Parts: sequence; structure tokens; C-alpha cells
Amino acid sequence: MIGDRPPEPRWLRVSAGPLRGAEMLLRPGAAVWQEQMREGRFEAFLHDAVGDEELAGGTVWDAGAHVGYYTLAFAARVGAHGRVIAFEPNPHNVARLRGNLARNPLLCARVRLETTALSDEDGTDRLFHTASVDDGTSSGASLEAALTRDNEEAFRALASMPVTTARGDTLVRTGSAPAPTLIKIDVEGGEVGVLRGCGEVLAAAHPLLLIEVHSATTMFRTRAVLDALGYELRLLEDGGRPDSRCHVIARPPRGA
Repeated sequence: MIGDRPPEPRWLRVSAGPLRGAEMLLRPGAAVWQEQMREGRFEAFLHDAVGDEELAGGTVWDAGAHVGYYTLAFAARVGAHGRVIAFEPNPHNVARLRGNLARNPLLCARVRLETTALSDEDGTDRLFHTASVDDGTSSGASLEAALTRDNEEAFRALASMPVTTARGDTLVRTGSAPAPTLIKIDVEGGEVGVLRGCGEVLAAAHPLLLIEVHSATTMFRTRAVLDALGYELRLLEDGGRPDSRCHVIARPPRGA
């Protein structure tokens, strides 16, 4: 560091994990998660929960793709015959995500980027967001429909913009997207909206689900949606999450 100027983001090679050998634009020292990405251990417990045979040749929907770590990791795991659709509405995350994709052309060829936000409505909503990618706060964008009494005041103090929203069911029904074999959901409280918008997809395609749940109320509503479809939920412990949120894996009913 020169004076008080923070280091600039630079291209770093991922040293381990499913993304080993790929390069990402990271800023050393800016946030713990950036070092974890470089070392290939960022939220590794999520990848450990899903076998390679469950992903090979499949289609992954990455809802809340952030800067693309998971998008690229899933692209590596699905193989040459698989596909990843990355849903990311925050334009600042999108800019970094596009760069990370372009830097890894072999994996990029398996990825389609959508700036649409998955929701339970086809239309538009307001996205409250920040431009601060390197400290991680840009990952905390939220749709207006997902705001709660606990976080509404804080989010409404942020910049906002209109974004397109879509139901997963509509995307599949119209042929705009192939049905997923796995959906990863990290949408800062909007997870129930994503699930409700994918009701037909869940009932027909039975994708595996990896979900970050952001509150106790959301967990209750998530469970209600998935219980009705016969999904089995299991808590994934990473040992480092605050008690206010958790990750779960949801498997479709046996024989589906």
C-alpha cells in the first residue's frame, strides 16, 4: 500500500477447489471473502454438499451471482455439456462478473448472464444497492418486494434503480431458459419470492436447491413452500455464519 491508498484489484489465480487454475479480479486485503476465493475455500461447504455426478451435464441457475465465483465454479463442475445461467441485477456486480467471465473463456462459454432478478412476479421492481464491490457490500442488494420492517430503513437509504423481474416458471414455459437441475439462491431476503416464482419448475423438474436463508421468518416460509412439494431440507453448517442466517440444501422427493 502506498500511503493511505488501498491496493487496486488485480488478477489472481485460484489455487484450489473446483475453480482451481481460473483467474478472478480480486483486491487483496479488502475483505476476508476475497482471500477465501483466491484460495478456493469460499463457502466450500456448499460445494461439498453436492456430488459431481449431480452436476455433470446439468443446468445450474445461479440466482444472486455476485462477482461470479459460484457461476464459474459451477461452470467448471457441470463440464463441457452443462450450462450455467447467472442472474445478477446489481450493475456494479455485473461489471465485475463480466470481467471474470471474459478472463476465463473456456468456462465463460458455458455461462449465460442475465441481469434480470428472479422473483414471483414478471415485471419490474426497485433494487436497492451499493457500488462497493470489493468490501462485499454490493452483495447485499435487495428488491423492494423483499424488504422487511427490520431492514427497510437501512435499504431505503441506499441508491436504487428499476430492474426487470421474472418468474422462473415463465422463463421455462416460454423457452427463455432451460429447466434447472440445481438452483443456488442467495438474494438477500428474496428467496421465498424466487421459490414461489419457480413453483411449476420445482414440481416438474425437481431441481436440487442450495439456499442462503436470511431470517427466521424467511426460513419458516421457505420450509412451507418446499414441504408442500415434498422437498427434504437439511441445514448446512459452515461454522462462521451469524445466527441470523443459514444455508440449507433441499433435495426433491425420492423417486422424483
